Amino acid sequence: MCSTRIKNQKESEVLQSLEGNYRQEHIFALKQAIAGYEFYMQQVEECDREIEKLLQELNSQLESPTPDSSGGTSSGSLSSSRPLKRIRRRDPGYNLEAQLEKLTGGVNLSVLPGMTSYNSLQLLAEIGTDMSRWLTEKHFTSWLGLSPGSHSSGKEKG
Repeated sequence: MCSTRIKNQKESEVLQSLEGNYRQEHIFALKQAIAGYEFYMQQVEECDREIEKLLQELNSQLESPTPDSSGGTSSGSLSSSRPLKRIRRRDPGYNLEAQLEKLTGGVNLSVLPGMTSYNSLQLLAEIGTDMSRWLTEKHFTSWLGLSPGSHSSGKEKG
């Protein structure tokens, strides 16, 4: 259950640390925790399958992105060929990045600093792909609450 790096370098230390006097109530609690973990992982897998199904339905309703005259997509600078960030969480079992790129018209949101496929999925789930309700990127930034405000507290009025 441990990583290969630990297994290769510290296997004897790990085995020695597992020796001990285990109390029955702690073993019971550990069994309960493992069963809970396995249940939640099963729930996450079901969610991943449902998300994949919904993304496929959404993508089947969309037309393929049309390349512009420069040979790329109409998405501009976000269609960079920069390598995708590695998924640090559980692998969903399908190509999430490809599904998201198709959904966004060929735009690879993971080229933005701090964006991963999971962030992109969360963002699209919250706001959708229709950006017409924000006139500019400044309006969008303000709506997100990321632009500085003009409110100042604690200053003298006068």
